[in-house]
Amino acid sequence: MLCWVPRWECKSARAPRSECCAHSRGSRHEREHQRTPRANDNEAQSAGLARSRLAELGMPDAARSDIEAHVLATRSHRGENPDARLVLDLDLAVLGAPAHTFARFEQQIRAEYAHASETAFRAGRAAVLREFLARSEIYRTPALREQLEARARENLERRLLELSEFAAD
Repeated sequence: MLCWVPRWECKSARAPRSECCAHSRGSRHEREHQRTPRANDNEAQSAGLARSRLAELGMPDAARSDIEAHVLATRSHRGENPDARLVLDLDLAVLGAPAHTFARFEQQIRAEYAHASETAFRAGRAAVLREFLARSEIYRTPALREQLEARARENLERRLLELSEFAAD
């Protein structure tokens, strides 16, 4: 998520808050990939970490609350204000990345769920990916939609085929 921030931060009314969300979300994800499978409260931990670190830096409570809400919204990928939509789209930017980057991301997701059987993982992952494909628009910010939507749909469709091939074997 962090690699997309410099490119899109100008699209946010409050770019520093969007960047703080990305750093908070990204820092939690980095630690998880190095340690244990995904926790059920990943977003809550990221939001709590952001709130406490930003308080230490003296950020006003209103700004911390906005950032916390944006990070928590990454769990459902639903947000209504423009800043939240940008943060959520940045969180999904990897879906529209070049095929090799998306493939590496999918390998990381599988590693997070190493505890799941192959059959359970493929069924669960396919359900998540189908939800994104079912949306009329994966990205809610016009600039990211224009840049990433088509490639995201290609990546998702390709990955769904790969996941279904296992079931056919």
